[in-house]
Amino acid sequence: MKEKLKSIGIVAVTAIVMGNMIGAGIFTIPNAIGQYGWYGIIAFALTAAGALLLGLVFANLARRMPKTGGPYAYTRAVFGDFPGFWIGWGYWIGLWTGQVAIAVTFASYLGIFIPPLRESLVYSGAAALAALVFVTAVNVRGVRTAGAFAVVTTVIRALPLLAIATVGWWWFHPGNYATALPSGNTAFMAITAAATITLFSFLGLESGTVPAGDVREPRKTIPRATMIGIVAVAFLYIASTVVVMGVVRADALASGTTAFADAGREMWGRVGYYAVAFAGVVSTLGALSGFTLLNGQVPYAAAVDHLFPKQFARVNRHGAPAWGMVVSSALVGICMIVGYALLITAGKNSAASLSTASIIVSTLSTVLPYAFCAMAEVILIVTTKDPAGRSVGLLLIVPAIAFVYSLLIIWGAGPQSIVAGFFLLLIGLPVYAFIRWSETKDDPKTPGLETEEANAA
Repeated sequence: MKEKLKSIGIVAVTAIVMGNMIGAGIFTIPNAIGQYGWYGIIAFALTAAGALLLGLVFANLARRMPKTGGPYAYTRAVFGDFPGFWIGWGYWIGLWTGQVAIAVTFASYLGIFIPPLRESLVYSGAAALAALVFVTAVNVRGVRTAGAFAVVTTVIRALPLLAIATVGWWWFHPGNYATALPSGNTAFMAITAAATITLFSFLGLESGTVPAGDVREPRKTIPRATMIGIVAVAFLYIASTVVVMGVVRADALASGTTAFADAGREMWGRVGYYAVAFAGVVSTLGALSGFTLLNGQVPYAAAVDHLFPKQFARVNRHGAPAWGMVVSSALVGICMIVGYALLITAGKNSAASLSTASIIVSTLSTVLPYAFCAMAEVILIVTTKDPAGRSVGLLLIVPAIAFVYSLLIIWGAGPQSIVAGFFLLLIGLPVYAFIRWSETKDDPKTPGLETEEANAA
């Protein structure tokens, strides 16, 4: 088997990390948490701290095991085949359900330039599907092309966030913040609910670990890129969201889907409106591309380990796992078509509910792998000797807090979302059974599946 070329360095990896985070999430978060007022900002700050802890977990795991597959690879290495498959399955679900929300937001921002997209869910859905096809075509040309695309789109999308986070304070009015919580919400409920929503904007923080097989000096490059990316994005997120929620009234945020563009209009008129909207289009398109990259790499890593159908291990002449990318994009497309069809049937004129539902399911499906990875680091710490001679207790602090944080985020998703996420995870069981059956059929001597007679012998 031909060895992969180590084709990307710290700039591209950092861009992939930042690019996957600065996507649909941040451009819609103010709309989603505006109803919580300052409690939403407190939740965002806690989310940023939690993201940094999770980033440290992934940075440490990358130093120990620079393997392609990210959360899947680490879980399998520590817990074994089935947990590895199950977490890989859940992480994969989180990626392509997240792409639904990203594609929907892309269509919303593009609708600012093409009004029919905002007036018709049919046209909006068609635009979202077209974007999905485009980014899939970009990614099947290999990780080098995807990395270059990430660098360009990350620069474009970060500029308006930086402008709003700094200059935007001149238009800031604290009175625009919501002063009363939604009915039935306590402060704790508001913070946990907002934390679950805001974590979606940080999903992708582990992105640098997934294409590890294509990274130069992965033990050094991935940890550095991960932490640089998270710190930079956390600053942009919190500062810009504080400003946006102080520029646009809470009631306008609750009824809209393009918070940053609306803030740009309040501050700089039509020029600002269209400039920020353009950044929103580029941002969501870049994030859609980054998630497509991961949607090929995760099942590829599992298929190489014989824990996903072997077709997912195929690579094209560019070294890209094209089969996995195309299948994943097809699943995203099916979800979007069904979602838009249900909205049209129900007489809705906005896809906001489809985006919100996808955000919650994606966050829940992704946080479970985060929790497993935090515990994987705990196990590695207590079972291996630290080269630097640091105490076990000191080393356990970060992964232990990251694990508890993951549990709180899952709790904040609410019972209905938890049930839905668990249901999607259970669907993976027959898939795993089929894979094991296929392996046994092709090779009766597959390890771990010996007959009772063989064991007795």
